[in-house]
Amino acid sequence: MYKVKRAENLNEAFKNFRADPLLTEEEFRVFYVKRELMAMKMLSADLKNSESRDKFLMVGYRGSGKSTELRRLYLEMEKEGDFQPVLLDIERDLKFAVNDLEIAELLAYVSLKLAEVSEEKGVKVDEHIKEELEDFVLNPIQDVAKEKTKSFSFGIKLISVEASVRNVLRKQFVERSIALVSLIDKLVEDIERGMNKPLVLFLDGTDKMAIEKAENLFTSQIQYLVMPVVRLVLLCPVAIIRHKVLGPTVSANFTNKYEIAQFAVWKKSVNFIKQDYTEVVNEILNTLEFQKIDDVLGSENNFNEAGFGKFLEYKGFRFYYEVAKKRMDLNLIEPQALTKLIIGTGKLSEFIAATRNAISIARAESDSKVKLAHVESALVEQRTLYEDSLSIDDMKLILDVHQKKDTFHKDEEFSRSRNLLYLNHIIRVHAGNNDFWDEADPLFFPLMKKWKKQTKS
Repeated sequence: MYKVKRAENLNEAFKNFRADPLLTEEEFRVFYVKRELMAMKMLSADLKNSESRDKFLMVGYRGSGKSTELRRLYLEMEKEGDFQPVLLDIERDLKFAVNDLEIAELLAYVSLKLAEVSEEKGVKVDEHIKEELEDFVLNPIQDVAKEKTKSFSFGIKLISVEASVRNVLRKQFVERSIALVSLIDKLVEDIERGMNKPLVLFLDGTDKMAIEKAENLFTSQIQYLVMPVVRLVLLCPVAIIRHKVLGPTVSANFTNKYEIAQFAVWKKSVNFIKQDYTEVVNEILNTLEFQKIDDVLGSENNFNEAGFGKFLEYKGFRFYYEVAKKRMDLNLIEPQALTKLIIGTGKLSEFIAATRNAISIARAESDSKVKLAHVESALVEQRTLYEDSLSIDDMKLILDVHQKKDTFHKDEEFSRSRNLLYLNHIIRVHAGNNDFWDEADPLFFPLMKKWKKQTKS
C-alpha cells in the first residue's frame, strides 16, 4: 500500500507528483502548502453563516487548485462538525460522462449520492421517499441497462457508462423536472433531521465539462441546479463568468462568487515580445551558480538583492518551491532544474505534471537526480503539444493578453477567447495582494517573438 510521505528517491517522487486534487487528511498534512487565499476565507465564513437556500460559486482557471481548496474546506467543515458536508465529484464518479452531462442526469446523480450518505450515516429515510427514488431514478436506469439493482453506487456507475441511460433520464426530466427537485428536497430534509445538522453540498467537476454542455448548464438549466433547498458550492468555468453578458446573468443565481487565482511567478511588467526570454532565464539560472536557493528564498529582501526580484515575484516563486519541497527531498533535483520548472509553467497542475514528466525522463536515463536537461525536454514536449493545437488567431490573442494583461471578453471577441479560456492557455494571477491580472501561460513565453513574426505575415 502506498504510504503518503515526502519522496526520498525518484520512484517515490514520481508517485507524489500526480496532477490530481489532494483528497485525504493525510495528503493535506504531508503535501499541502497554505496559500492564505482571501476568497477561501470569505467562502468559509459565508458558508458558516449561511441560510439553507444559499448557493456559492467558485471560479478559477483549470489547474489553479480550486478542487484542492474545495476539498480542504470540505474536510475542515467535516472536522468541525457543525455541518454535514457532502462531496459530489462528477469527474471521479461520472468520469465517462463528464463531457456529456446535462441537468437531468446531474440531479439524478445528486439524489443517488444523498441516498448513499443516508445509508453511510445510518439515517433512516422515509419509505415513500425511497419508493420515489426507485421510481424516478433507479427503475428507468434498470429498464434501459437491463440490470436489476437497488444499489445507489451501481446506479451512478450506469449513468456514467451508459449514454442510453442518460437519454432516458433526459426524456423523463422534461415531464417531471419539479418532481426530481422535490425528491432532492425531501432527501435533504430527512438527512438533516436524522443528523441534526445542515447539509452542505460541494459539487466538484462542473468546470471541467465540455464547453457547450457547461454553457447550457449554467445558462438555460441553472434554475434547476439552484432550486433545491440546500447549501451548495460548485465550480464554474471561468470563460462563462468572465464574459460581460453571460457572467452577470449566471452570477445573479448565486449568493456570492469567489475567484481562485494563481500566484504570479513572473512580474506583471515582463514582456517577452520585446524582451529576450532566453537571456532573462539564463540570467536567473546563472545567479544560482553563486548562491544557494534556500538562502535566496530566506526573505523577500534576499530574493530581490540576488537579482530575482527584477523579473520574478517572491511569493509566487516561493509557493512553487514549497510545493516541490513538500513532495520530495530537494537533493533529488538540481536547483537550476527546479527553478526552470517554476518559471517555465504557469499553473499548479502544470508545474506538478511537468515535474512528474521530468522525473520520468531522468529515470529513463538512469539518473538518480532531475537535471536541467530533463526539465527542458519535459517543457518542450508539453509546449509543442499545446502549440500544435493553436491557430494563428489563437497566437494573436495570446500575444495580446501577454501585452495588455487582460482577457478579451467583449461579445464580438468572446468566440475567439472562449476556447483558449477553457483550454487554460490564459491564466489569472496575483502577486499575493489585490493586484490581479490575466496572463498567457508562461509555457508559451519562449515562443512570443517567433509568434509575433508569424502573425505579421
